Amino acid sequence: MNGEALHVLESHPFAAELRPEHRERLAAMAKQVQFAPNQVIFHEGDASDAAYLVVSGIVEIVTGFGSPNAKTISVLGKGEYFGEMGAIDNCPRSATAVAKGNVDCVSVGPEEFMETLVKEPKEAIDLLKVLFERLRRANRRMA
Repeated sequence: MNGEALHVLESHPFAAELRPEHRERLAAMAKQVQFAPNQVIFHEGDASDAAYLVVSGIVEIVTGFGSPNAKTISVLGKGEYFGEMGAIDNCPRSATAVAKGNVDCVSVGPEEFMETLVKEPKEAIDLLKVLFERLRRANRRMA
């Protein structure tokens, strides 16, 4: 993992609050991945195989990707994460993630992600807060 990716991971509120031994283990398990402009990171309906943290670039989250009814539900940048729902519930992806320009991410598999949440309840609660805020935004858009 390059220095910038490690810095983003370690400085992210989720990882920054971990005990040092858990933060080091998470960094050791994480993989750095790059995506080209307009590259699909994962498709709606795919099996969930990782959660991602954006190191640099922009990721667009879209439902109905490639159809006339496609709808952007979120645009994420540096320090934001996505794919965590599938890492928690093992359900298929609920949307498609697309790189908008060059994107660097750190990814972690569902087992490692869940292990961190189980061992670090404060981080699990912080993640729930982010998920609830996303749900509130979705509810406001639908109202």
